[in-house]
Amino acid sequence: MTDTQAELNIGIGNLESEKTFLKPAKVKIVSAKIEDTKKAKKVVFWVQHPDKPEQIGLSSIAYLQERSVKVSGTWLNLDKEGKLQKGSALVVLLQKIGANTIQEAVGKECETELDGQYLVFKAY
Repeated sequence: MTDTQAELNIGIGNLESEKTFLKPAKVKIVSAKIEDTKKAKKVVFWVQHPDKPEQIGLSSIAYLQERSVKVSGTWLNLDKEGKLQKGSALVVLLQKIGANTIQEAVGKECETELDGQYLVFKAY
């Protein structure tokens, strides 16, 4: 029996996962990158969290829409003039931190909050 086949007989453990989740905090944006996904282009902001020495990537934002909090990805939506789409989650974030372009967001700070177990930007 090969090693991978032997894994078929591994039993269920009793230990909880040791994975730790970061707490909401103010983070500093250190870089931004546009990534292609199957759906569309998405902006990933690389941030420095005070509780973690390595940078982490954030690409979702919690913001107010019609008096309720909505969580959305930082999708790169452009209008017919080729500019960032007014009212999009990405633009809401940029306006919250006082940036007019994605590049201007680098060096800015923003609060985060949890969406389930994942950190997202808080823009409300």
